[in-house]
Amino acid sequence: MKKVSIILPTFNEKDNVGKIYSSIVQQFADANEFEFEIIYVDDASPDNTIDEVKKLGEQDNRVKFVLMSKRFGDQPCLMAGLTYASGDVVITMDSDLQHPPHYIPLMLQYWKSGYKKVLMKRQQEGHSSLFKKYSELFFYALFKRMADIDMPMRFSGFCLLDRKVIDALKVHKESDPFFRGLVSCVGFNEIILDYKEDFRAAGESKY
Repeated sequence: MKKVSIILPTFNEKDNVGKIYSSIVQQFADANEFEFEIIYVDDASPDNTIDEVKKLGEQDNRVKFVLMSKRFGDQPCLMAGLTYASGDVVITMDSDLQHPPHYIPLMLQYWKSGYKKVLMKRQQEGHSSLFKKYSELFFYALFKRMADIDMPMRFSGFCLLDRKVIDALKVHKESDPFFRGLVSCVGFNEIILDYKEDFRAAGESKY
């Protein structure tokens, strides 16, 4: 049986950790060929996010957590999650349900067909202002022009990565990692899928 690790960076998401947990568990209800673990990486949240995660862990030993020693940001949290992930394949996603878990079975189907990376391209945003939309487009255009990396436009960090990709990423010892850039840098065959971004389940973005 193959194992899937789900990595969820969190910062002040006490109202969402239970919601994302329930939604992820639901995706594996009929997936008898997979076992899974959910790894919350808490970025030293000042609210009681980590207490909510610990409660889940007491009820379900598939729930694990990494508690950062101080606030580092979501990119280092993602890299920390990769360090502790034990799965044959890893899925990284936001903990606020804007990255809809119902795409997980589709991502796994493409992985089973041979793709080492399944990158999710945002099509409809649930929260962004016009300023963010245009500044994001400017960023990707500038990044592509300056860097010798073909990073997909509007790749949000919602992705599936094979163990071979994870091992390649862990070789990099960046002090200030840019996760999406590193994922694009290490190579391996990939497919890019469109997804519709949902609104946050609760609260406002803290990152």
